Amino acid sequence: MTKQAIDILIKEALYGKPEGAPGTMFAEDGEAILQLAKNTTAQQASTAPAEGVSTMAAHVIHAAYYFWFAIEYMESRTPKADWDASWAKQTVNENEWQTELHNLETKANRFLELLPDMDLDEEMYCVGAIGTACHLAYHLGAIRQIHQMVKSDE
Repeated sequence: MTKQAIDILIKEALYGKPEGAPGTMFAEDGEAILQLAKNTTAQQASTAPAEGVSTMAAHVIHAAYYFWFAIEYMESRTPKADWDASWAKQTVNENEWQTELHNLETKANRFLELLPDMDLDEEMYCVGAIGTACHLAYHLGAIRQIHQMVKSDE
């Protein structure tokens, strides 16, 4: 059940409320990351809503990096994290924006492919898997707030 819940939450953060679902945990229609991205230009994704605040693009890039990091462990590798580097790119052009969105989707889907084989009886893996869904939900919230701020400045 835990794996199924993680799968549902990650997909909702990316794609929104599942078709036919009676409700949602946190992403009404049009509010998920990839749904918002359809209505967001690279310029908007690259606009910081305030000085020192990361852009939507940076949140997407960082979230993909986080999935990459989790996948490395799931595939029995020990990655060396560079969390600062995962936030370094703040601006994108249109091609890069589409590439980064595709990268996020690809990494999330790979994580979900590997999830059924995770041993969630091991504390590190259980916390890591649940934490990955929570992490993406956090970035969804940040992206939604930044999206509103950037749109209102136009």
